[in-house]
Amino acid sequence: MSASRIRAGAVVLLTGTLAFGLNSMFGQVCRNGWVGAVIGIFTSADPNRAVLPGSAIPVLRVYTRFRPLDELLALANIMFWNVVDGSTPQLSLYAIQFGGQLVPIYAAMMIEGLREGNRHRVFFYSVLWGDLMQATGYSTIMPIYAAIHLMTSTAASNSKKAISPAYLAPLDLRAILPAFGFGYILLTCLFAYPFSSGVFRQWTCALWQGFPHKVVLIQYVIAVILQGFGTADLRARHQSWQENYRALSRVYSFAYNIAAAAQMFTFIVLALVAVCPELLPAGVAQALTLGKVFKPGSFHSTQPMESMAAAMHTLFLYDQYSGSTSALIWGVSLYLISKETVTWNECLGLACNVLRWSAVAGPAGALVRLLQRRDQELMLEDYPNDVKKVF
Repeated sequence: MSASRIRAGAVVLLTGTLAFGLNSMFGQVCRNGWVGAVIGIFTSADPNRAVLPGSAIPVLRVYTRFRPLDELLALANIMFWNVVDGSTPQLSLYAIQFGGQLVPIYAAMMIEGLREGNRHRVFFYSVLWGDLMQATGYSTIMPIYAAIHLMTSTAASNSKKAISPAYLAPLDLRAILPAFGFGYILLTCLFAYPFSSGVFRQWTCALWQGFPHKVVLIQYVIAVILQGFGTADLRARHQSWQENYRALSRVYSFAYNIAAAAQMFTFIVLALVAVCPELLPAGVAQALTLGKVFKPGSFHSTQPMESMAAAMHTLFLYDQYSGSTSALIWGVSLYLISKETVTWNECLGLACNVLRWSAVAGPAGALVRLLQRRDQELMLEDYPNDVKKVF
């Protein structure tokens, strides 16, 4: 199949996933009454109603004194409050798995921004894409990002030069580990910690929403420091293909491992609760089943919501499922485009690998493994097999 046909087919599928995501997320919350409830919170003069869902804590409305941003952050607190308040264990556990998926997704966007083929293009601005994803949802931005990338980026090809990194220092693990460690993981832990102050907890949620800025800022500050001390070179043009691939591969593996750790933790908790339910209070144990954590309701329900927490659980489930479908369509398309010919046996093997990687690290983990393998096969095609690493 030609690259143009792969791109066209992928864009059609991505358009479908975008439409599905918009309906199952935003259409759903309009139909089930969640949007009306939020409007009531924002417009009510009654202090007993203008509170976070299921609590008596007033919604904090001022963060930056820029009203549109403040309203967006207040909305984020309403959306995420039941994730961290402990009232809905199945939602909280699901959030751990979903939170782990965001690391490989954003890492992939950061890598795309550093490729030679994406210099001076919109993909260079990974912070912009991260902000849009935080503001409008993974399932909204991922298909748009993937479609534009497949149709316009020279990195969506079999060009070894186009996919190579323009700079290596930002990909150094000495920059990546602190960037995600402090810019994402630490913020997530602060967000999840049950501080006694409701105001402080809302501030931690607001800070978490801007994690793309923190990750990239820390990454580039450390990269500049490494270059200043002569321990890393910002430029990658004069490095070997093997060195360029190794830099990319280390980031891919780091992101995959984070996603795998979050997903395995989630599955281990579910398994322990299934085997030893007496370890937890009865209500919590009954909530922590595979179906209640990962099975969404109808994607086009017209029934009133059970609760605001349940409505958000359904929204976040479809956010991941739709966004992850788009991510895998993108990753598989990039891999197939990089191959001159693909046999049916190779397609079957690819499908098995995607399922295997997804079982361990989720679909976002499978995405970075796909990109890692694509980069390996292109950048190391002239190297002997013992140099290549097979996953």
